[in-house]
Amino acid sequence: MATDKNPELVRAWIAMGQILCSKGLFLEASEYFERAISKIQEEEDALRVLAYFGAGVSHIWQGDKSMGIEHLKRLAELKEPDGPMDRACYYRGLVMLGRYIPEEFSHSICTFC
Repeated sequence: MATDKNPELVRAWIAMGQILCSKGLFLEASEYFERAISKIQEEEDALRVLAYFGAGVSHIWQGDKSMGIEHLKRLAELKEPDGPMDRACYYRGLVMLGRYIPEEFSHSICTFC
């Protein structure tokens, strides 16, 4: 496995997270995405987009919406990537964030009613 030979290989951590996500193993996938996030260099925004998106989605799909939303919020703070695939992932993350943010705010608004 590539991550055994070179633990700094961020693309391999992201790829493993994607594979595990596709198999429905969201808890394990989130761990790989989290590892990738911790190893991404400052200038690697395209990888950061993939890792934040993957971490956000895997957390939400395992039922941890608050952690998933936090990752998607970090994704929203990044600039739009140049590559078409990275850009598509970026916008999917923003759409997913938009889907869950109103739910988060509606609960806090209802406490004032």
